[in-house]
Amino acid sequence: MFGEEALERLTELVGGRQLLLGRMAKLALASGNEDTYRLLQKVVHIDNATTGTVRLKKNVKKIDEMVLDTRSTRTLRVNR
Repeated sequence: MFGEEALERLTELVGGRQLLLGRMAKLALASGNEDTYRLLQKVVHIDNATTGTVRLKKNVKKIDEMVLDTRSTRTLRVNR
């Protein structure tokens, strides 16, 4: 069905996405951004937000993925 190279590339893509989403969970927790954290919970299982350990969910609604994608590019000002 898939060649060995295609499977390796797919594994790299999924692993890379998982790392980025884990980093997002870690940053959302550290910054207190509850909205982003809740959005992430719709896309991944957050095993440990402190370390950024997440697992991709198998059945994710396309709209949840799109909302997370568009909301994750917004910059928030931090009150000092």
